[in-house]
Amino acid sequence: MRLVQTLSIAIASALGVVAALPSQSSMQLQGGQMHAVVVAGDHQRLLLDPGIQVAVSDSVAELHFPTNAHGKPLSLKLAIPTNTCVDIGVASALPARAQKLQLFAAGGSDSTLMAKTYAMPIHVHTMGLVDAELSDYRVSISVETVVDARMFGIVARHRESSGCYLFSADWQAQVLRLERWMGADHSVIGKVDAPWLLPQHRLTLQVDGFRLQCLVDDEVVLQCLDGALGNGAPGVAWVGNRPKVGDLMIESVAHPLASAALVQGQQRAKLYSSVPFAPGHLYMLELSLDRPHPWVPRSAAGFELSLMQPLAAPVILWADWRASFGRDTVGEVGLNGSVTCGIELPDLLTLRANVALARILIVAPNGSAVVGVTPSVRVCF
Repeated sequence: MRLVQTLSIAIASALGVVAALPSQSSMQLQGGQMHAVVVAGDHQRLLLDPGIQVAVSDSVAELHFPTNAHGKPLSLKLAIPTNTCVDIGVASALPARAQKLQLFAAGGSDSTLMAKTYAMPIHVHTMGLVDAELSDYRVSISVETVVDARMFGIVARHRESSGCYLFSADWQAQVLRLERWMGADHSVIGKVDAPWLLPQHRLTLQVDGFRLQCLVDDEVVLQCLDGALGNGAPGVAWVGNRPKVGDLMIESVAHPLASAALVQGQQRAKLYSSVPFAPGHLYMLELSLDRPHPWVPRSAAGFELSLMQPLAAPVILWADWRASFGRDTVGEVGLNGSVTCGIELPDLLTLRANVALARILIVAPNGSAVVGVTPSVRVCF
């Protein structure tokens, strides 16, 4: 279901996305080559493609992004009031490079595990053609349930002599679990209720040192720290009838990237962003011109090259501690890297119908340097 590249009428109908009405808001993904998964209401999902504007009802929505060649943009949660416009910003990047492995081909290894959780044997199939000494990686697969398919999951760091990690979706119990085997010892190290589970999903398990992260359709649903198992092969596991599955995809670890979305009304706007920086870092809002100037060389992080010269790209405003043009436009990065600030748009005749670019600058805790930026999103005066 996540593999389609256009909005399907069925999904749009499920979300109540219809022709734009006066009481509705619009949403659009700016730039980039990847889609965004919008989760609204009772975990109903919408696939949003770049440049396509859709109408959405006022609600609280979550945005989840796929991986790209640089990493994975962090998810966003935002409130969408009536009669607002939502612009989502993601940095342009090539698709992530993944190795495709056909399951159940020659060279694989089959085994079984027993756990009181299921009262039935767990069938495990690992990829024997993959180096068992693999340590840090990201493995994902699309799955479509069939009758009597109770559980299906992804295995990582599997070694017959030591054990494995298993991220499983249990459709009968409507639960997601992260489990660990060490020999015959079995532990559930993470668990979350999932009454929203659908017959089709894409499951992902990332193991990066002690960091374990589980995702469903690009949404992080479980994450924890565990250092019991250091390396091993990827694979799949199931209880009951085996569901229909796609190819097993193995990628490098996807490091977190900044993301941003701006919700704009008439004279007010609110900028939501998530950044891969810890609390203690400072942030400030910047408004700049929408490139009415020659192209400016920038580094991979989005900064202008250091040439001992003034900024080449014109800047309209920088936020200040007096909150001159909005609340919380300067402050400290919150928990989980969240940054939210309000923007008060002056109703000046000379600014009407003009567009600026808004982004968040992340500053080191001691204020010595700008260490990161978020993708730019448009602000319409």
